[in-house]
Amino acid sequence: MLRAAGHQPSRQRVVARTPGLPFRDDAFDAVAASFVISHLASYADGLADMIRICKAAGRIGVTAWGTLPNPAGALWKQVASTIEGSERLGDAFRSAIPWDEWFSSAVHLERALREAHLARVTVVTRELVVSVATDDYIAMKGATVEGTLLRRLLDAERWDRFTRDVTTAFRMQFGDVVEFVRDFSIGIGTKDIRESE
Repeated sequence: MLRAAGHQPSRQRVVARTPGLPFRDDAFDAVAASFVISHLASYADGLADMIRICKAAGRIGVTAWGTLPNPAGALWKQVASTIEGSERLGDAFRSAIPWDEWFSSAVHLERALREAHLARVTVVTRELVVSVATDDYIAMKGATVEGTLLRRLLDAERWDRFTRDVTTAFRMQFGDVVEFVRDFSIGIGTKDIRESE
């Protein structure tokens, strides 16, 4: 993500983990976690850290993928399971993104924000049409958590086989363009002034 952002001297970038964000308390007017909260071992600790660095009456925003079927993701997993086995892949994925399925429910996202003691919590669900050239989608997917995990599990020969097989499968199912609808939730809450006193 840092490479994709390019070099922009006017913007500072910090790589860090949460909890333990390297910022003082009440530093920002708003703090956002876009499709990241499900990756944390403890989403509650991560939200608490986000709230800590947000000013009183500041806003916290979180996004999470929804429950609509993802045919491209399903095809990727199907081909991967023929190379590595679905159980091992599933275990590796769940260890890297333990809250993925739980946060796919907008109700759970809202509950997490309320349990973090945010005020004026609002959660909305939106749909997004994904339309990407097949080769670009496969390259992007290879750089995701799933792709990185799979590459670590496979030796070079098996990774090359997987790449050939998944490209063939995607071309058969989608042709030149991978297109599907994906839903996601956006949760926003306000840091309660009383929490910072």
